[in-house]
Amino acid sequence: MVLENDDKIAKRQARNEKAAGANPAESTFLSATVLIKVKVIPNSKFEALQKINPTSYKLKVKEKAIEGRANMAVISALSSYFNVKRADIRIIKGAASKDKIIEIASP
Repeated sequence: MVLENDDKIAKRQARNEKAAGANPAESTFLSATVLIKVKVIPNSKFEALQKINPTSYKLKVKEKAIEGRANMAVISALSSYFNVKRADIRIIKGAASKDKIIEIASP
C-alpha cells in the first residue's frame, strides 16, 4: 500500500514538472556543496594554488587585501580551478582573515 502511494506521488510530481517545462530526470539530481579551508596569501608576485590535502588549500593572489579585492581574486581563482560559476562560491568564514572557510556549490 505504501509503495502505491509513493508511486502515485512520484507520477504526480513528474506530471507537474512536465507541465512546468522541467525535465524530471534533472529534478532528481541534488546539488552538493563542499566546504574547504583556504589559507590566502595576498599581494604575491604570482598567483598559485597549492593543494595541501583534499579539503585544504594554500592560495597566493596578486591583489592586496584592500576593500575585498583579495577575496574577489580568491573567488575567481577557485571558480577557475573547480570549474564552477563565481556565484557558486561563497566565503562562509574569514572574510577579513587569511584563513577562510569557503563553500563551493556544484550544479
